[in-house]
Amino acid sequence: MSQAFAELYSQWEGDDDEAILHLVKRGFRLERDWTWSRPNTDFVLSDRDNSAIRYLIDEWDFDGLRPALTEQGAAGPRRRKFRQS
Repeated sequence: MSQAFAELYSQWEGDDDEAILHLVKRGFRLERDWTWSRPNTDFVLSDRDNSAIRYLIDEWDFDGLRPALTEQGAAGPRRRKFRQS
């Protein structure tokens, strides 16, 4: 176990439920692709939020944090898909 991970593990006492509950209480949403969505576009992550997300990525292979939403309502302007003939 790396020292960096050991510190995360000790913060969450090896308890993924506690890390998940922390994020849910703060308004995060777990998506079907195992990423977390922020509560709103101008939400600022706390050190504890960041720690919970890093712990879940390192320990349980969660995929991380989605980019913040923009005015377009997505992680950026949507790209059009074109069919090739």
